[in-house]
Amino acid sequence: LKEEIAALTKSIAALDKAVAEATEQRKAENVEFKEVMASNAAAKELILLAKKRLEKTYGKKSLLQATSQQQDGDADDAGDDFASPSFVQLHKAAPPPPPKTGDAYKQQGSSSVLGMIDILIHDVEREMMVAEREEKDSQKEYQKTMADSADKRAVDAKALSDKQGAKADMEGNL
Repeated sequence: LKEEIAALTKSIAALDKAVAEATEQRKAENVEFKEVMASNAAAKELILLAKKRLEKTYGKKSLLQATSQQQDGDADDAGDDFASPSFVQLHKAAPPPPPKTGDAYKQQGSSSVLGMIDILIHDVEREMMVAEREEKDSQKEYQKTMADSADKRAVDAKALSDKQGAKADMEGNL
């Protein structure tokens, strides 16, 4: 009977230690989750800011701007070309066609730059969703572990109490 009581006492102590370790691990996971979410949110904000600034440069409106002087036909004057704040150079003759192998390397223009930014934003959002899902799953698992541990501890504590009572009765009868 003494051996059973000692075994139950050790079992309860080991269970308490395991619960404490699980709690510490869960706290560490939660801190890591919060750090990841904060850094991803900050990264998303910076990427969105960069996208807004790039849209000013690569957006359709800014590339197609022409000064009123160029629209009036004053584009032929070389001095006015340097003074105009336009990103687009207007040519009277069409540029030569690209080489036949150029199709493989055809650039998407501004959509490729902004498209890459959109992919980055999507990747960050996806990483945040995965982190949230993992956090929820970890929390559910932790709560289940704590409930199972509490049930086991209650059963072991009752068994320990019963055995200690039986031991006291046996000692009282002696």
